[in-house]
Amino acid sequence: MSRARPILFASAFLVAAVATRIGWEGYQRLAGHEVTMSVVGIDPFELEHSHNSPLVFEDLFPPDTICPTPVGNKDRVLIFGGHWLSILPVRGAGALGDADEGHRWQGVDAWASGMDAKSTGRLAVMGTASCRPWANGIAIRTQIGIDQFHATEAEAIVIRAALRRVYGPPKTQAVLSIGLDGRARLLGLIVNGQRIDLRGWPRR
Repeated sequence: MSRARPILFASAFLVAAVATRIGWEGYQRLAGHEVTMSVVGIDPFELEHSHNSPLVFEDLFPPDTICPTPVGNKDRVLIFGGHWLSILPVRGAGALGDADEGHRWQGVDAWASGMDAKSTGRLAVMGTASCRPWANGIAIRTQIGIDQFHATEAEAIVIRAALRRVYGPPKTQAVLSIGLDGRARLLGLIVNGQRIDLRGWPRR
C-alpha cells in the first residue's frame, strides 16, 4: 500500500497539471483579441489523407509598403532577437484582393520584448517577420508559432470543398486569438469567404 501511494499522488498531480493547462489555454482563447491574417500553403491532399496541413502566414503588398523593422532600442532588438511584433489591421490590394474584403492584420514593427511592443498601444504578438520581393511589390511572411493545423474529418471535407469553390488561387485567412500572454492561437480559417471553426485537437 505504501508503494502505491506515491504512484497515486503522482498520477493525481499529473491529471491536475493537464487539467490546469487545458483550462488556461481555453481561457486564453476566450479572453484573447480575435484577428485574421492571410495564409497560404493549405494542402488539400494532406487534408484528405492525414487531416493535417502546413500553414504559412504570408501576405502581398504594394512596393511602397515598409517591411516590419526593429524600432526603439535597436541593440536590444538585435540582442534579444526581436521576437515580438506589434500588429495593425490593413486594407488594400494584396493576397486577399481588394479592400472590400475587409481587414486583415499584419506585423508593422519588431520589438525586443512584449513590454516594448505593448508600449505603443498596439496589439502585440510573439513572433518575427521577414520580407522578400515579388513581381508587384513585397511579400511579408510572419512566424507566430503556428506552422500547421489539424482538422477533423468533417472539417477537412468542408475546407477542401471551400478551396474548390473559386477558380484560381484561393483567398485564405487564419482566424486567431491573440492571448493576454501574447501567444497566437488558431481558432479557424476563412476560405474563399467561408468561415470554418476548427474543433479538432491540437489546433496548434
